[in-house]
Amino acid sequence: MSEQDQPVNQPQIPQPALWRKLLSGNRGQITKAAAQIRAEGLTDDYAALLLAARRRDARRPRRLLGMVTLMAPYTERERRSALTALGLLWGALGREVAMALDPKASHFDREHAHKALARRRDQRAVRPLVEALLGGYALEDWQLIPTLGALGDLRAADALVRYLGLNQEKACIPDNAVLDIGIDVGRALRELNAQEALNIAKEARFSPFPHQRIGAALVIAGWGDEKLAPLLVPLVEDHVALVRVAAINALGELKAAASSIPLQALAADSDPDVREAVERALQQVMLANAQRAIKASKSKPRSALKAR
Repeated sequence: MSEQDQPVNQPQIPQPALWRKLLSGNRGQITKAAAQIRAEGLTDDYAALLLAARRRDARRPRRLLGMVTLMAPYTERERRSALTALGLLWGALGREVAMALDPKASHFDREHAHKALARRRDQRAVRPLVEALLGGYALEDWQLIPTLGALGDLRAADALVRYLGLNQEKACIPDNAVLDIGIDVGRALRELNAQEALNIAKEARFSPFPHQRIGAALVIAGWGDEKLAPLLVPLVEDHVALVRVAAINALGELKAAASSIPLQALAADSDPDVREAVERALQQVMLANAQRAIKASKSKPRSALKAR
């Protein structure tokens, strides 16, 4: 944050003396600094800075021989101090967010942290998680996306739409990555009841940009309403193979009874990835149709069965 961005009467953030204490490795100094930060109403501001200090390749200015300023990585002691300070400022939430975004944590530890955040539903976690997603340091976006869906804050919906690039010329990730996580984004948006995001996806089906058509198909599928399946049928004939794959995957996800007809028409597509997607999707739809038939037969009155 630059000086001109500083609101009137608000101290410089971070205050150098406080920042040194927060990263000192001394529990007493960290505790005093955290108390002062809370008293000044700057808890969330410093929490964001502490989380940033724990990112991969995060750096801070250091004076060399008292003359030259260099940007050097945070030390391990400073990273541990930042985690302690986060715990004092945000309690368990601070430690969970830090662990969920920690590049040095194990996959198991990050997964555990995401599950804890989803249960806690503390919306203070939305800002750092969104910044991580859009900033490219989410580590495992497929874990972070459901967490955002569980937090119940529509700010997350705007970020998820931007991540896929549904309303802009470029996505934050490559088109094939959209193919991997688009359905997860749709599920998260459904959990947030982000109807406006669904409307954006519906409009994006007609976009000139392939990544938007890919994202649109998968978000609609993630919404989980088979009544939306007819919206996807035109996309299975798209001139871009990756869009066709996305639409096919989406129809397989929705498992609508009538989807087998447009899917079978693509069984001889020229692209091998499309043919493979068709095979998977047909299996999903046919299995769902069989389950529906079994359920329907069990629900019929006994008299109707005897009449046969």
